[in-house]
Amino acid sequence: MTEVIDALKSLGPARASRLARYLADKHNWTDENARQRLSRARDPVKRYPKPLFPKNERFFYLKDQRNTELYWSNLHRDLRETGSVYACATDSLTARGGVVSVTGFATISGAPVSLKKQIPSQGVADALVELRVLDQLDVPGLGDCYVLNPYAIASPIPPSEVRVRRQAEAILLDGLREWARRNGFASYDKITIRGDDAPLKVGQFAWDLTGPCYLAPMTGRKMRHGFLVADVCLSTTFDVAEIAYFVRKVQIYSRTSNSGPLLPIIMADSFTGDALKAGHAAGLVMATPQSLFGRQIANGLSSLIATLSNAAAVAAANPQQVLNLLASLSEIEGRAGNLRGVLFELLCGHLSKKETGGSIDLGINHTHKKTYEKADLDIVCVQEAGIVRVIECKAKNPGGTVAKFEVEKWLAKLPVHQDYVSNSRHLRERNQQYCLWTSGEFDADALVLLKEEHAKRTRKPIAWRSGKDLRKIAAELKLKAIGDALDQHYLKHPLSDLSFQ
Repeated sequence: MTEVIDALKSLGPARASRLARYLADKHNWTDENARQRLSRARDPVKRYPKPLFPKNERFFYLKDQRNTELYWSNLHRDLRETGSVYACATDSLTARGGVVSVTGFATISGAPVSLKKQIPSQGVADALVELRVLDQLDVPGLGDCYVLNPYAIASPIPPSEVRVRRQAEAILLDGLREWARRNGFASYDKITIRGDDAPLKVGQFAWDLTGPCYLAPMTGRKMRHGFLVADVCLSTTFDVAEIAYFVRKVQIYSRTSNSGPLLPIIMADSFTGDALKAGHAAGLVMATPQSLFGRQIANGLSSLIATLSNAAAVAAANPQQVLNLLASLSEIEGRAGNLRGVLFELLCGHLSKKETGGSIDLGINHTHKKTYEKADLDIVCVQEAGIVRVIECKAKNPGGTVAKFEVEKWLAKLPVHQDYVSNSRHLRERNQQYCLWTSGEFDADALVLLKEEHAKRTRKPIAWRSGKDLRKIAAELKLKAIGDALDQHYLKHPLSDLSFQ
């Protein structure tokens, strides 16, 4: 057994086949003899108790090597070399900053949701949590997430950065859906993207975008149609290891599914040369925002990420930056309104600060101290007059209305908003006001409910403003650029279509 211990000291932790090869070469043993020596090895030689590699191959290490940097780096190396789904998942997660929602893990894991003879995505997650490569945590502002262990593979980026990336990716997915609709790459009204209520599954795999594709190469005698599928990841350059999860999804789907061929698109800021070569060899469309939408859109998305990373400061002092983003990204604006929603909050933050003075914070996530209910506070404006105003923003397409159920959802969140104020030392002594602002109008039932609730709530009053009200405030404050932006993008937009409200 001393030979095995010496080998592990020399090689570091390693999978069985690598260790057996080293022992056979060093001691002139047969392969079978080397494997037998490994199988008989005892303490301090350890083996990970569950199979992580194909053919149930085990990972060996010495007791004092567990959880060291060498342990993790060698484990990751061996997982990659064997094409393990666990390596695909960790590399994919690393590319996304080391944080992904529990519900989004199936998309980025490279594993099917459920498929015979394949480890399911939930099984991959469970194994990585048990291995301590991942932790399952409640991340402020993001909810229930899988997070990379910083002592294992890589350190996760701050939650605020992850949230900004997600907002930018939602806007890009909006644009990709519109592009696919306009160019006939998928059935117009059946394209779903991340964030929609409809399931994002083709075959047994989850994706960021899906839609039935009726282009001629995707149809045949037996298949009425194929599918357009896409995954999106911004703020990164994908290398070969980081696209492996997507290649794996496409290849396994092609071998096992009878649902029709795929037109697969993977989109990132950029790709290494080796990644492009590997992706093209696998039949993928390797897209970037610039290659698909042009340099202006790509630069606009980069500016958007920078702006949202410093949202409160931009909203308070530099609304022109918001207006420039609205103009530069309007070409990829989708019907889902992710762009309008994100930038409407910044415009409202600026209006609130200009109207009352004081300071503003944007995008605060809070969990109620007693009920554990969660809610986002879009804008918290601490006014000079000793008032704290919490504003909920509802961006609407031109002609859109806020319905009664949306008001009910806002009212249900108010206990969490109030708990945030009550538990903030610098806010708890101030008078409180809770507001609902929209770029559209309130329908009749919504107004009835708002007026009823306003009459009940005297200590912590509520208020509301429509798009016309906000336009009037901009005029009174002589904020011409803000008023023009509200007119162009929210009140009188040429793409107004009430059927999409």
